[in-house]
Amino acid sequence: MKYYYYILYRIFNSLNDPKKHNNAVTISILLTNTSTLIVWFGIYTILSYIDYYCFDISKILIPNEFSVFIYVIIFGLLNYYFFRKDKKFLNYGFEADKKGGYFIVVFIILMAVSFVFIANKNREKISQEREKARIENNS
Repeated sequence: MKYYYYILYRIFNSLNDPKKHNNAVTISILLTNTSTLIVWFGIYTILSYIDYYCFDISKILIPNEFSVFIYVIIFGLLNYYFFRKDKKFLNYGFEADKKGGYFIVVFIILMAVSFVFIANKNREKISQEREKARIENNS
């Protein structure tokens, strides 16, 4: 949880820069949206791994595009009320240093590479299933 708070702190610190002239409402909305998208991307990556290696969970949890929209809104509200609203992440005494910046960059790169890797695996799996179904239908 401390790492998540650090990411929130860095996003907040970046948005709160006096040069950007952001007001409190804009900072709150952007911070909530950015952190929600990071959380959703991480959860979706984990679901993709489960979908590929264990069982087909995505059709159960995510039957259509509208459900994704609903999930993101729910995660956004939960994220705001449990992590963002009271600004607990500002009480940890974090500092914006290069080491933390590298951590965030590496975290985002690893998450993106992981997502691309599992997306390619799932694409191969779907192609093989379609090819198998096509061969069975032609026989």
